[in-house]
Formats: sequence, C-alpha cells, structure tokens
Amino acid sequence: MIKCNIKRGSRISVNVSGKLKDISDELLVLIQQVHSGLQKENPEAAARFKLNIFEGIIDPDGPAWKEIPIDTIDEPKKEEA
Repeated sequence: MIKCNIKRGSRISVNVSGKLKDISDELLVLIQQVHSGLQKENPEAAARFKLNIFEGIIDPDGPAWKEIPIDTIDEPKKEEA
C-alpha cells in the first residue's frame, strides 16, 4: 500500500507497506491513471508525461533516485517463495 501527501516545496509524507511487487504495481497503476487521464484530454501532454516518466526513471541521476527526507517508509515485506 502506498499513501503519499506532497506539498510541493515544503513537505513530503510517504507511507509504504506490503510486498515489494504490490508496491511496484501500485506505483505503476498511479502512473497509468495519470497517463490515461491526460490521454483523454490532451494526447500531446500524455506523450510528454510518458517521456518525462521514462527519462526520470532511466536516468541513474534522475529525480526518482535522489534521496530526499520523507516522514515514513515501512520496510517492505519479503516476497514469499
């Protein structure tokens, strides 16, 4: 489960719990939902969003991989065999 509250420029609160696969899947669903909403309203913006996400994830120095202070991240549960 992912719970996130972002107040741009001031505070980020994140609570993550559950199996690693479930956390990853939930994050991908969030990206899909934003992309889908953009696609309906503005296909060009959806294409830019997709590119921004791709570039941010693929770049090892991109924003997805920068360490920033957050309130809470629970240790993900280990995958069951």
